[in-house]
Amino acid sequence: MPRPGRRGGCHARAEVPPPSERFHPHPEVNVDPTYSTARRGLVILVCWLGLLADGYDMASYGAALPRLIGPQPWGMTTETAGIVGSLALVGALIGAVVSGTLTDVFGRRRLFIGGLVLFSLAMILCGIAPNLEVFATGRFICGLGFGGVIPVSVSLAAEFAPRHYRARIIGLVLTGLGVGTALAAFVALWSLDSHGFRPVFLIGGFPLLITVPLAIAFVREPASSPSRGRTGRASSAAAGTVRRLLSPPMRWATLTLWVVAPLQLVNLWGATTWLPKLMSQAGFGLKASLTFLLVYTGGSIVGTLISSAIAERVGAKPMVILGGMLSGFGLSALAVTDALPVLLTTVGVAGFGIGTAQNLLQVHIAEFYPPDMRATALGWAGGAGRIGSIVGPAYGGYFVATAGGVSSAALAFAAPALLAALVMITVKPQLVPRSSLDPARTADLQHAAGRIAEEGAP
Repeated sequence: MPRPGRRGGCHARAEVPPPSERFHPHPEVNVDPTYSTARRGLVILVCWLGLLADGYDMASYGAALPRLIGPQPWGMTTETAGIVGSLALVGALIGAVVSGTLTDVFGRRRLFIGGLVLFSLAMILCGIAPNLEVFATGRFICGLGFGGVIPVSVSLAAEFAPRHYRARIIGLVLTGLGVGTALAAFVALWSLDSHGFRPVFLIGGFPLLITVPLAIAFVREPASSPSRGRTGRASSAAAGTVRRLLSPPMRWATLTLWVVAPLQLVNLWGATTWLPKLMSQAGFGLKASLTFLLVYTGGSIVGTLISSAIAERVGAKPMVILGGMLSGFGLSALAVTDALPVLLTTVGVAGFGIGTAQNLLQVHIAEFYPPDMRATALGWAGGAGRIGSIVGPAYGGYFVATAGGVSSAALAFAAPALLAALVMITVKPQLVPRSSLDPARTADLQHAAGRIAEEGAP
C-alpha cells in the first residue's frame, strides 16, 4: 500500500496545494466584487491626488527656501533652514511607521483620510505662521501627515490594481509625488517675487476641498484588508505583523530594504531641498534656479512611468538598481561642468534616476510581501527611509555652506544613490503564496511546495 502523502497515495490531493496557491511573486488581491472597473479607477485617481498633495507639501519648503533664508522674515540662516527642514522629516518618520503599522489593523481608508486632513491643516498653519517657532511646528505636523499618506496610498493602489498591471499602476500613482513637486515649483515661481512665501503654503491646504471629499465618497476598505471584521487585539495584531517582517524567511530582505530606503532619501531630499539654493549660489537667478528643480522633477516623473512599464517584464529590482546608478552619475556630472544646457541635461538624468529608484522601490516592496503585511512593510521601510530624509537637508546644508559649493554638494548627493544601488543588488527574490494571510498557512504551503519539488510532482 502506498504511504499517505506520496504521489499516488490516498491523501496526496489533500496535502498538495492547487496551482493557484503555489508560490508566486505577485500575490493576487481579492478586490471587493462590488467595485466596477470605473470605481477602481476612481480609487486609484484619489490615491494619485493624495500623493500629488503629499509631493507638493514635501517640496514646498525647498521651493520657498530662497525667500525664507535671510534677514526677512525671521532671520533664518542656512544652518537653521536645514534644521527646520529636518523637523518635518522627523514627523514623517513617525507618521510612516505609526500609520503603516496601524493601517493593517484599523484600515487603509481611515488612515488615508486622516493623514490628508492633518497635513492640509498644518500647511495652512505654516502659511499664516507669525514667527519661526510656529512655522517649524507646522512643518513637523506636516511631516506626521505626509509620512503616513505614502504607504497607505501605495497599499490601496496595489490592492485595487489588476495584478498584471500592478507595477504600472503603482508607478502611475507615485508620479503624483513628482507632479506635486513640480506644482510647488510653479507656485513658487509665481509667488515668491510678488507675493512672498505664504501663498506657497496656503495653497497646500487644497486637499481639504478636493481630495478629502473624493476619498470619503469613493474609497471603501478593500475586501482583502486584514482590518475587516477585526474587533479587538489591535496592538497585538500590529506587533505580530512587524515580527513577521523580521521572521527568518524575510529578515535579510527586510533589513536590506531598510538600508536602501534611507540612502535613497538622503539623495532625494538633499537634492530636492537644496537644488534651487545651490544653483542660485552658483550664479543663476531665482527663476533659473527653480527651473532646475522643475527639470529634476520632470525627469523623475518620466523615469517612474517608463521604468514601471519595463518592470512588468523584468521586475522592479533591476530598475531600482539602474535608477540609483543614473541618479548618482547624473549628479556627479554637475561637479565637472557649468554650461547651462549640460547642467539641465544632467539634472534631468539625475531626476530620471531617483524617480525610478525611489518609486520602483515602493513597487518592489508592494509586490514582495503578502497583502496582509503590505501597508506595514511599506510603512516601516518608509520609516527607515525617513532617517535618510531627516539627515538629507542637514547633510546638504553642510556641503552647500562649505567652500566646495556646487562640486562638493553634487558629489555628496551622488554618493548615497550609488551606494543604495550596490546594496540593492544583494536583495534576494522572495516568493510569497498568493493566499497567505497568516504564518501557519504560509508554513503549510511551504512544506507542500517543498514536497512537490522533492517528489517531482507536476
